[in-house]
Amino acid sequence: MRMRILYHDHCFDGAASAAYFSRFIEAKFHPEAEFAFTGLAHKASQLFEPEFFDGDENAIVDFKYSTDPRLTWWFDHHQSAFLTPEDAEHFRKDTSGRKMYNPNFRSCTKYIATIARDRFDFEAPDLEELVEWADIVDGAQYADAEEAVELRSPATQLTLVIEGTNGSDTVQKIIRKMRHCTLEQIAGDGEIQEIYQPLYARHLRSMQVIREKSTCEGGVVFFDLVDDGIEGYNKFIPYYLFPESTYTVSVSTSSFRTKVSVGSNPWVTLLQDKLNFRETEGVVGNSAKVFVNKNPLPGELAQYEGLRWTGTMGEDYATISLLPNATHDGSVLVLQGLQQEGTEAAGRFLADEENQRQLMSALHISAIESRSQNIWFEALIRSRTVSGAPNTTTLVAVRRIP
Repeated sequence: MRMRILYHDHCFDGAASAAYFSRFIEAKFHPEAEFAFTGLAHKASQLFEPEFFDGDENAIVDFKYSTDPRLTWWFDHHQSAFLTPEDAEHFRKDTSGRKMYNPNFRSCTKYIATIARDRFDFEAPDLEELVEWADIVDGAQYADAEEAVELRSPATQLTLVIEGTNGSDTVQKIIRKMRHCTLEQIAGDGEIQEIYQPLYARHLRSMQVIREKSTCEGGVVFFDLVDDGIEGYNKFIPYYLFPESTYTVSVSTSSFRTKVSVGSNPWVTLLQDKLNFRETEGVVGNSAKVFVNKNPLPGELAQYEGLRWTGTMGEDYATISLLPNATHDGSVLVLQGLQQEGTEAAGRFLADEENQRQLMSALHISAIESRSQNIWFEALIRSRTVSGAPNTTTLVAVRRIP
């Protein structure tokens, strides 16, 4: 029996998901299975070639949905799991019980492990370390920037190899080792170390280049790597070099694309501390995301619950926040939806002049006042969504931020 597993290539969580899923399938369904792995990359052209689904059963883990009828299993946790509303509708109509989606999980590996335990009574105690580190790596749950950048743990060293090696052969060797070996055993393997050492030297060089090319203004780090031959870099380096920064904007290039990246510092809570409406997800995977209203005013709710899944019909919420930057000499605009529909609705709301006037009125801001001084605020909006797209939008509540 041949099981083809398509996974997110050059991604620790993608590799870990493939390893964990293969153990689950082997234990609960096909102990005689022969596993074949195919790495997938996000690109503008067709994501799934017809020949990808050549197994007796075929699975996709940690990657976008496919409507191919030969797809047997699917697990994903990304907000962007569905390329089109039609794909989302196809998924919702599936009755196999083997297509799984939950964007509330930080990692696909943790999601697979949870479903395997709760629905199929499968656990793998020897893979608990793998599941834990997949959640840390994919969810940016490192204790600090030093842990993420200095690469002292086997998991961070393997992440460098998985993300930096050419082709898919090395990643697939690591996947097969992940099925039964500890991360320390894999990282210490002589063949892996031969690949790791030059990648680590390149990592140190990228740190130096980013240090030289970066400017940090108002809590935002800017740098351009197009002329330096650096296709990828550890995304936490800017916060390691500039711990006071809140955001990063960078430009890099590769053989098939030029990429503009925008990131946020996971260790900075400066902006969050100023907000009245705080996003929370309760028990990951078992509850909907909500905005908690720290100090409800008359007529307001204590919390606002949005869509449980992206791509569904119903109400979602988002916040629009204009906040002072770290040095109080500028502003930071933050649009945050509970799901991607909410974030899109926030952007559309701000682009409409009538909505802008409504927001100014609710905040009691005059035209003269808005031009003469910095005014910071927070607004909560509600959107009605259909087939993954926001339709109508309503202003729910506002706060001035001192």
